[in-house]
Amino acid sequence: PEWFVPDRRQRLEMYRNLFGATNIAELRRAITELLDRYGPPRELEAKRPLLVAWLRMALSRLRVRELKLSPGEGVYLECDELVALNALLKPVEHRVRLIDPTRIFWKLHAAEMRDDTLVETLARTLAQRQGGEMDLSDLLP
Repeated sequence: PEWFVPDRRQRLEMYRNLFGATNIAELRRAITELLDRYGPPRELEAKRPLLVAWLRMALSRLRVRELKLSPGEGVYLECDELVALNALLKPVEHRVRLIDPTRIFWKLHAAEMRDDTLVETLARTLAQRQGGEMDLSDLLP
């Protein structure tokens, strides 16, 4: 957001670095640079680009081709290999339903579906299971 990174050019460069990362090391460098320059984001609005960039990377690693939000219900995930995704969603398996061999539906609670928490909910659930280099502790205190 503008109040977090006031200079327009620097803000665009930040987005380019975050969303242009092609691997975890590049994403970590972009996040580290951002945190070094501006400090940790305190408000969700400032965290959101970091979370979205991380979530895109995590979903890409799981070979998720598409994520569709079903307002008031949950999220549809389409991927090449459901085995990895099913293992990842084990903690919430009671809310996961297989649609066909490449798609699952993940029912979310109303509080998880709010605009201000949806990205964080998805990121936290995936981070809990991936750990290691995909750790989110530096983004989500």
